[in-house]
Amino acid sequence: MSSTFYITTPIYYVNARPHLGHAYTTIVADSLRRFHTLLGEDTWFLTGTDEHGDKIVKAAEAAGQTPQEFVDGISGQFQALWPKLGIKHDQFIRTTDADHKARVQAFLQKVYDNGDIYFGEHGGHYCTGCERFYTEKELENGLCPQHLTKPDFIQEKNYFFRMSKYLPWLAGHIRENPDFIRPERYRNEVLSMIESGALEDLCISRPKTRLEWGIELPFDKDYVCYVWFDALLNYISALGWPDGDKYAAYWPGEHLVAKDILKPHGVFWPTMLKSAGVPLCTAIGSSRTPRCPSRSATWSSPSKWRNITGWMRSGISCCATCSSVRTPASPKRR
Repeated sequence: MSSTFYITTPIYYVNARPHLGHAYTTIVADSLRRFHTLLGEDTWFLTGTDEHGDKIVKAAEAAGQTPQEFVDGISGQFQALWPKLGIKHDQFIRTTDADHKARVQAFLQKVYDNGDIYFGEHGGHYCTGCERFYTEKELENGLCPQHLTKPDFIQEKNYFFRMSKYLPWLAGHIRENPDFIRPERYRNEVLSMIESGALEDLCISRPKTRLEWGIELPFDKDYVCYVWFDALLNYISALGWPDGDKYAAYWPGEHLVAKDILKPHGVFWPTMLKSAGVPLCTAIGSSRTPRCPSRSATWSSPSKWRNITGWMRSGISCCATCSSVRTPASPKRR
């Protein structure tokens, strides 16, 4: 019986069209899938789209569409792009899929029944761009560290995941398993986050009075699931967790992520899995920021690309224009 290899990209947020950064990560994942296929391994390659949250609602309103109409259109662009780049994924998941929603609710109920979700009131600095609350310690000069904008202070009642309960365990797991987060500098970055004391319990809900576009909590119909507790679960919901044949065959797997989502994957995700009694992923690989050979801007800096060439308008035109991108032949499966 051949060994298995399960590789995932992040599921891409559909508040805007695909761009070169999406193409880069997906090509890297496809290259890993091809390599392990050539080794004779049974491979499974998952990608998809993340379709809930505040930003989706605002983008849909700006486009004069309902959220569902909007995400259908953008997700369709992602699905149409990958074959044009020679990418051969085995499965494409959408967080608006009915099966995904049901499995997210089952996971939430399991963590709730384990006593790791509680109801409380929280006042915090909310960044719409990140769709998350920040503590005072996490802000940089009062600004969101990702967007460099001033968050809105919001006081409301929500549900929280007891993430802090699992942080000492997570730090020990990372130290005992040096390949769990790669490369080393990002492993050290996650350890630094944990040891800083800035991380607290994770807010996992939004009241329907503020946001309806999300997965309803199974234990409270007046709240929807916070986007990360929804999105991260795609890696196992796609395989049919907890009893699907693909889940039994391919999990645990490896995740390829960008540096800006290192915290959700390196901290939120393993603590969620630990709480639910699900085996951890084998590795989290944070991709580097490559440079186009003929340009000074990094491929992962959309604002710089717009200033220089406007290539970020479309992943298709980006990859057709850049002569460094080639479409490799797909290896035959054994």
